Amino acid sequence: MGTCLKAIALIILISTEISAQGMWNEFEPSIESFMFLDDFELDSLKSIILNDNDESDFNIYIAATEYIYFNHRTTEKEFLLEHLKTSPRKTDNSINDYFSWHKYYSDTYIKGLLGDTNAIENMISIAQNGPDSWNKERAIWRLAETGIYNYYALVKDQYLKTRSNRIVFSLYGRDSRYKDEVHTILLAELKSMNSNNWSEIIHFSFFIGELNQQMQIDLLNNYFELSEGELSWNYFKVFEAIDKNGQPERSLFALQNELNDNFRGQYIPDPKELLVDKWYSELYLEPAFVHSLQQVPMEPGSLTFARRTAFMNGLKPPQPDSTDSINDMLDQITNYTDQCYQYEWIGNKNFKNELIEKISNAKKYLDENNLTDCFNEINSFQKSVEEVHSGAKRNNAEAVSVAGYKFLYHYAQYILDRLN
Repeated sequence: MGTCLKAIALIILISTEISAQGMWNEFEPSIESFMFLDDFELDSLKSIILNDNDESDFNIYIAATEYIYFNHRTTEKEFLLEHLKTSPRKTDNSINDYFSWHKYYSDTYIKGLLGDTNAIENMISIAQNGPDSWNKERAIWRLAETGIYNYYALVKDQYLKTRSNRIVFSLYGRDSRYKDEVHTILLAELKSMNSNNWSEIIHFSFFIGELNQQMQIDLLNNYFELSEGELSWNYFKVFEAIDKNGQPERSLFALQNELNDNFRGQYIPDPKELLVDKWYSELYLEPAFVHSLQQVPMEPGSLTFARRTAFMNGLKPPQPDSTDSINDMLDQITNYTDQCYQYEWIGNKNFKNELIEKISNAKKYLDENNLTDCFNEINSFQKSVEEVHSGAKRNNAEAVSVAGYKFLYHYAQYILDRLN
């Protein structure tokens, strides 16, 4: 998966995951503040908090609380819960008044991350009584993360005027009272964007996905199908994070519609990556996709033709899960055998029946706990596939095609390895 797409997936994870005991999402610390405080001893940082007053630098105070939270929260949790107790000023709207509310928000935020349930009441106080819009807006955001949606009119008005609070506005779409309207507004904005601006559309689509992931998939799929070349490829890649099992069908769509051979070939993945990288769907390694891939017309000598050849050369069926029983694996190889005959990768019905009989015998021996003869039957199955494929036993080398050989020989080996 591309670095850009992995970064997008990481951002999504960070933006939606609540910490194990916290009330709201955990922010990313300020690198600049942390570099500034790296030379401070822990006791010095605690002293900044203990000796705070109206004349103290509120930036240093907040940086100290964040530093202790991120680096020493395990050992200093009780210290933070006890000593983060700034009281907001409600006097003359002076700069110190602003500073006190800023520190009050910071204290409340950190204590909420540490699991203090009183933090919600304090955050409501900031949302309702804070003298500056900056802290009020952040408090409303934090409350929305906890499921408190009491400020919709304000949030909606700000979004429509500035588009600056898109995350908060989308969070309000989780409430049944506002879901339809939030969805309609976000959807209209997304549809108004230029389709060439793929990065903005993809980023924006995740706000739709928070409310209705299938709609996000359908919208992006429409952009993908109506695009071509690099633009289509950029849309395609994002699905690895949100709908990877739909990727084989999209690959087949692109292989039949993309005209640029440089991009067309990229829609055929490297089977070695498929076997180890969980970003990709294992459906690429199933007979249905392989059969469809073989039906796509390709010009010999093209990059796409070369990619398909490499795919077939490296093809193996997906490794069975460690929890799959041997009986499950025998059922799977039965399915593969039937599919290989269906797709004419086994060209001889009598030979297909011989293979099914060997599997049935293996199942019978397995039921009797006779693992030796079970092994021998699957070993005989594998050898028969290899011999017929190579033409050593029968004149018709096409009785088992390359694709049939890949599925049956290698999956038989998975069973033998489990039995050995």
